[in-house]
Amino acid sequence: MQTKSLQVKETVFFILPEFPPSFGGMQAHAVKMVEYFKRHYNLVVFVYKTKKGEYPEPEGYTLKPVLSRLSYYYNVEVILKEAKKYNPKFIYSSTVFYGLLKHYIDIPVIARSIGNDILRPWLFYPFKLGRSIISSDLLEDVFIFLKSSIDKPPYLSMLFQKYRKFLVAESIKKTDIIFANSDFTYSLIEQYKNDNVFVLPGGVDTNIFYPADSKEQIREKLNLPKDKFILINACRFVEKKGLMFLLENVKQLTDIYDDLMLLLIGDGPQRKKLLNYSKDINNIIILPPQPKEILADYYRASDVFVSTSYVVENPATKEKDVETMGRSLCEANACGLPLLSSKTGGTTSVITHNYNGLFFEELNSYDFTQKFKLLYRNDNLRKRLGHNGSKVAATKWDWSYIMRRHEEVFSEF
Repeated sequence: MQTKSLQVKETVFFILPEFPPSFGGMQAHAVKMVEYFKRHYNLVVFVYKTKKGEYPEPEGYTLKPVLSRLSYYYNVEVILKEAKKYNPKFIYSSTVFYGLLKHYIDIPVIARSIGNDILRPWLFYPFKLGRSIISSDLLEDVFIFLKSSIDKPPYLSMLFQKYRKFLVAESIKKTDIIFANSDFTYSLIEQYKNDNVFVLPGGVDTNIFYPADSKEQIREKLNLPKDKFILINACRFVEKKGLMFLLENVKQLTDIYDDLMLLLIGDGPQRKKLLNYSKDINNIIILPPQPKEILADYYRASDVFVSTSYVVENPATKEKDVETMGRSLCEANACGLPLLSSKTGGTTSVITHNYNGLFFEELNSYDFTQKFKLLYRNDNLRKRLGHNGSKVAATKWDWSYIMRRHEEVFSEF
């Protein structure tokens, strides 16, 4: 009697330093990649070292909390040792840092770039000598404390800056294929002469983020007023998001449009500053981060999603912090919400002006106000932009499409 042999999954390495329990755009992408591809491969996932119990219990994949936050070559050494043990089919990295593995092993390396890994690479110690000492738990704890306490101006970030950028450049050249999250990121990679780059913006769960049947019912559910024109923004409260610019301009607009209301959802270093500024403004509400399902309801209850990001350059290091795509733009559009955004960084890979949103010039109050008035006065324009956005989200930004594009590339190896 003949028996069918079980198909053995091939082993693949995923280098995903940004992984839950911390959460953001990179972590969301990492989780989706693992959830999808653990069905196809024997996944070995490399993440930062951390205290025991902080990572979720792995189901259907192997988790390796072994990466240093400080020492690049320590990480290279660790991955090479594991590669000898597992012999992976290919290596996928959520940053462009690990193309240099190809100096030592003949295994394809595929990477994703969010742009900021190139603009301000967070490889602190980029040398081989002393890599094991630098990566010790004690030194990592001291470094993290110092960086959060005295890195203003960023003395620690300035150390080894030139050599870090050299390593990134060499790594990009060695990487077999790179997924760029926007045309802006593509332009950064292009200067390093790697022609195997695919632009792939998005990453939205359209089973959660989808248009509303009844905005009024959702407002009632969230205890929001039915007679207000609601602007919404959900993001990390950091300087590049331009949130003080947003609050200042909304405050002026509420003097003219008494039905205007701003919902600001998120957290971050500027939270206290934003709360202090808005405490006496009745029509500005600041909420903490919300679960995805609740956030989607807030989008559906609103009239316009507004983004006021701008390019921030560090005066000491000259490194730039840029909005290289904007996942919240994609999620809001998926909910049928028109977008009002500064034209900055990678936002042009998400927004087509007058198709799914309107652009205004970065930090330009007059242009912001004029574009706001267009949307405020024109219900048909808002509906058209929102409808077009939900169509793009369903076809080009949904996780199912993102995973298929990765799968097509992975199957080449």
